Amino acid sequence: MSRFGQAFSGLLAAVFLVGAAHAHAAGALSRENEVVHAFRKAGPAVVSIRAVRVVEYQGGFRRDLLGPDFFNDFWFGPGLRQQQESLGSGVIINPAGYILTNQHVIEGANKIIVSLQSGGEVQAEVIGADYRSDLAVLKINVKTPLNYLPMGRSSELMIGETLIVIGNPFGLGHTLTVGVVSALHRRIQVNERVYGEFIQTDASINPGNSGGAVLNILGELVGITTAIYSKAQGIGFAIPIDKARRVVDDLIAFGEVTPGWLGIEVEDLTPELSSALAVSQGLGVMVSKVWPQSPAEKAGLKAGMVIFELDGRPAPSKLLFKEIMADITRNDEVSIRYFDRGREGELVVKASDFPLSLAGELSWELLGIEVSNISGGGVMVSRLDPNSPAGKLGLGRGDIILRMNQNTLSSRDDFYRALVRNRNQSSVIIVIKRKNIYYYVTLPLRG
Repeated sequence: MSRFGQAFSGLLAAVFLVGAAHAHAAGALSRENEVVHAFRKAGPAVVSIRAVRVVEYQGGFRRDLLGPDFFNDFWFGPGLRQQQESLGSGVIINPAGYILTNQHVIEGANKIIVSLQSGGEVQAEVIGADYRSDLAVLKINVKTPLNYLPMGRSSELMIGETLIVIGNPFGLGHTLTVGVVSALHRRIQVNERVYGEFIQTDASINPGNSGGAVLNILGELVGITTAIYSKAQGIGFAIPIDKARRVVDDLIAFGEVTPGWLGIEVEDLTPELSSALAVSQGLGVMVSKVWPQSPAEKAGLKAGMVIFELDGRPAPSKLLFKEIMADITRNDEVSIRYFDRGREGELVVKASDFPLSLAGELSWELLGIEVSNISGGGVMVSRLDPNSPAGKLGLGRGDIILRMNQNTLSSRDDFYRALVRNRNQSSVIIVIKRKNIYYYVTLPLRG
């Protein structure tokens, strides 16, 4: 071949290689879709959580098979201790090391280990945990700011839009699944917890995913995964980040979440009430009581008004009204839209703490009991309305209440605080002691 021919062949080869390189680069770039970008943005902020628990057994039996302190009273053998571990996920929400996860991931843990995407492991402390919302905030000490995910807006989600889930299922490390928003405001009951604001998705959520990140296509944090609903098949649920934001603020500031109090009681609209108030049945709920000196009274709410929207959400029934109230925390500014004598209005009420001075009256209204302090732990039922939920279930004067939901009771103030904390639920679980026999009782809340 002539020198010219060799040079020309070399030029063609070079052009081909350069073209191939450009084509390869273009192909790689074309594959970097929105999901890839979202994962690269959010991945470093998602962590793996290992919760270590020490479980005590006595005489070869689990302590929790029988009533509280059963073996302390009737068994004198040595205890056995066993270490258990569970896995979950979390999201770094602040560069200083604050991590958002599920409460059930770290419940009862003696030690919590956080594994970062970089491979490092750090022990975490619990800043606060909220049983009702299934959310918890952890803190790890860091020398340099961490990659984190700022919270987006779950209120802007649309059914059908793409969702991206990042977590650590089965402890395998970062795993991404993709789905769509299947439903919003999904109501799920798990034991005594009622969740009325779940995001439902068809993205796969497995054990170890709990506490992981749910992103929109822009890579914004719009939810926290939860895997507490074991009956789910092919569907997953997530806690909306708008709800989580309120919980996080309280957990960081106070270590716990205190439900906000507006100071109103409501009733469903019966046909007779709807006719008398000139509103459609199912439109909203009627204000039946306004507590004196409450935020609602100060804002101008009155008995007889019909509330049809609370905090930006429709409130067509008393049940839904209470579910919305369960998401409201102290200092929240709550918008209320109402009808009053044929006129529509709107006002804003700033939620406050429920005054402990009114908790005795609340106990009588919701449970139909009064309690008194006793020595040795718990509170004693000192007065009982036989027509109340407690009376109909067979509680009696002299019964000792040891626990309410997750709260151990040592005094009447403990009882009041637990009742105030759980007042928006449909029922509470209490532990009763009667003549050294223990009973677990699900007690409906009246009203």
